[in-house]
Amino acid sequence: MSIKGIRTKNGLSQPDVAAALGLSTVVYSRYENGSRQTPIDVLIQIADLFGVTLDYLLDRKSSEDITISDFENGLLIASRNADERARQDALNILLSHSMPVTNSEDKAPDTNPENK
Repeated sequence: MSIKGIRTKNGLSQPDVAAALGLSTVVYSRYENGSRQTPIDVLIQIADLFGVTLDYLLDRKSSEDITISDFENGLLIASRNADERARQDALNILLSHSMPVTNSEDKAPDTNPENK
C-alpha cells in the first residue's frame, strides 16, 4: 500500500503525519507524491506510526500474509512440544479435513517417511 493510501485509510491528513514524524508538511508531501525519495529512517518511522511492516508499506507483501492467529500460534507451539508421532497424527487429521488447494505452494509437505 502506498504511503498516501495508508495515511488516508487511517483518516489522517498530510499535516497530521508530517507533525508525527517531525517533518514539514511540504517535505512529507514530496515523499508521499514521489517527487522526493523517502529515506529509510523515515520509512521506518511511517511503518511504526501505522503499525505495519516495511514490506507492507512498500507493497512487497501484505501484512495479513505474514500474520498468524492466536489459534495458529497455539497449534505451532503444541506441535513443537509434541513427539514425532503426535505431530504426524495431527497433520494427517488436519489434512483429511482440509479444503482442496489449487495452489501447490499452499499444500503441506508430505512428512510421512513411508512416502519417500
